Amino acid sequence: MLEEARPTQGSRRPPRRPRPRSRLKIGDEWTAIQIIARSQANPQKAVAELVENCIDAGATRVTITRGRRRGRVFLRVSDDGRGVPLNDEGVPDFDYVATHICDSLKRRLDERQRGGVQGEFGIGLLGFWSIGRELEMVSQTGEAPPHMMILRSGSRTYERRRFLGGRAGPGVDVTIHEVHREVQGRLTAERLQRYLGEELRERIRRHGVTIVLEDRLPPSKTLEVRPAVFRGERIAEIGEIPVADHPPVRAEIYLAPEALPRAERPAVALYRLGTRVCQDIAVLPEFAREPWSSGRLEGALDFADFRVAPASREGFTPDAAYSAFVEAVRVVEPILLERLRREEEARAEQAGRSLVRELQSAFARLLKDLPAGDYEWFGADGRRPFAGGGEGRPGGPDAVPGGGSMPDSAEEGSERAEASREGGGAPTGAALDAASEGEEPQAEPALQPNLLTGPLARAVIRPAIVRVAVGRRRRLAAVAFDASGLVIPSGPVAGIDRGIGVRLDAFGRRGLAHRRARRTGDRGGGKPSGARHARGAGATGRRGRHSPSGRSGRGRAPGERG
Repeated sequence: MLEEARPTQGSRRPPRRPRPRSRLKIGDEWTAIQIIARSQANPQKAVAELVENCIDAGATRVTITRGRRRGRVFLRVSDDGRGVPLNDEGVPDFDYVATHICDSLKRRLDERQRGGVQGEFGIGLLGFWSIGRELEMVSQTGEAPPHMMILRSGSRTYERRRFLGGRAGPGVDVTIHEVHREVQGRLTAERLQRYLGEELRERIRRHGVTIVLEDRLPPSKTLEVRPAVFRGERIAEIGEIPVADHPPVRAEIYLAPEALPRAERPAVALYRLGTRVCQDIAVLPEFAREPWSSGRLEGALDFADFRVAPASREGFTPDAAYSAFVEAVRVVEPILLERLRREEEARAEQAGRSLVRELQSAFARLLKDLPAGDYEWFGADGRRPFAGGGEGRPGGPDAVPGGGSMPDSAEEGSERAEASREGGGAPTGAALDAASEGEEPQAEPALQPNLLTGPLARAVIRPAIVRVAVGRRRRLAAVAFDASGLVIPSGPVAGIDRGIGVRLDAFGRRGLAHRRARRTGDRGGGKPSGARHARGAGATGRRGRHSPSGRSGRGRAPGERG
């Protein structure tokens, strides 16, 4: 067995020396401060940072005021929070704030005190460089007198002194003087209201803080910032998404309604503890696909472990926490895709029904003005007759659309029905041969589809020519039309009102009465007002005109009874 080789005394290696290590440090602190200050290029985001400082200080009301002083525009953010912590001298510790950039006072808070606090970098105040030239900060903490600190853009010095003015209770007033002309249009009350409502949506809801905008520049107005509200239908199946080794994602996703012209594209935003860090998830390479890029979803995904960019507070680092977030969100994508598919089918079905109705109405209005004739494009089975001429009537049982003339059987049936209802005087032999007792008049059913019709414009009496025996009544049918010539459905038969009665007197005049709205003289007897017995034989009426037999004035008609 071989013995283990042992190093001899002459083969000993010298001990390893520890490699020298160095620390990084700032070469020029002022240059670093300038870089941090200029990294915030969005003035609206800088205002949001000041508002978040107020919320972190426990404020219940934040007032943002825009006005003009000595010809220059200023912007003030005031709150009723705790104010800047006091130092050993009992005054606000402005020295720490100004000399410990990137080391926030909020880091001194314990875990319980940090609940709901966002700030941690100590660079939020430097964002005022993107808004104006000078920052004036007045703080009152507890019963201590208020003090103030002044910072100037592009200057590495600051001032602090006792504030000689008064302040109603604890809190902080941050006033930015000489607002840059280039950003004034972005800091109006309307634009700040919308931006803050979306940017701080969850923080406003969770803390219940009231944010008021007072714009004293003309036109003066006062607005309140409210959390952004999504208008679509919420997808209730997705409420909380578990993430491995991290806090869960709070999901609030909606089916976006159809966007109006020139409206912003709906999107799902990303939040960290209630503050928006990404406006649209679809801009991220991992989510540049359906359903996120469809433009049919809106809402918010809130993940507490996003590592946000410190200076701009927009975007985050794609680290291990972000990778876990991506894997967790991918699990819910099939649910969203299926919901979008069902929604698309429902919209397509609704659009199809609306299109069919519109096409039917359009064709009906077109066909009513066509001349009578046979047209091959009414069906695939060959030429079909159509009676046009502006009436929209078919030329036969296979024609389209609208109602047609009353068939002969209907005319005979109406004569028989009226003869049976009269009860007095025997009808002529021709009438008896052609009639069977009790039969109602039947009009040709309307062949048009169920269209959108307008109000009543005119009514046509069918049949157009009637013959009434002496002392007899004849029932007719009335077809109602709208202004476009479409038949208006009414009564037992579509397009026909069968409550119209007609009687011709000895002079050929035709009288109409409605069974359901009889005149005063017919309420007792149950007969229409036109039931006066005509004393002429063979009296004929044509669309309300006098018949030849009725032109004899007061003379008796041939065959009149004495």
